[in-house]
Amino acid sequence: MSNKQDLRDNPEVVKKMTSLLAQGAAMLDKTCPVCGLPLFQTKKGEIVCPVHGKVYVVESEEEAKDIEVDETLKSLEYFISIKIRENINKDDIDEISDLLKIMESTERIIMLRKDIFSKQNQKEDKK
Repeated sequence: MSNKQDLRDNPEVVKKMTSLLAQGAAMLDKTCPVCGLPLFQTKKGEIVCPVHGKVYVVESEEEAKDIEVDETLKSLEYFISIKIRENINKDDIDEISDLLKIMESTERIIMLRKDIFSKQNQKEDKK
């Protein structure tokens, strides 16, 4: 029996799929690129796999790169916040100051990217 079939027969996976449907998620005609199970779109618009959680469905290489940059920026922001917390415990003000500058730059980039995407979407909506 294949791994995909094993997952479809797994009671926990079936339970998760049933739960997604009960919460109003729609089963899509697309499958998870990792496990091959159907993907679901939640009421919030997120696309999820019942096994792997949130996934991204991309139509182009450019879209994939944009998502990778966004996820990298979020990871950087999270990493810096952990380092700030560690340095607070050490009372290392100089290190905290440097980390806050990086955090501020990261947040500016995130906001600029959101603004650019918002303007692009508005242009596409007008077409």
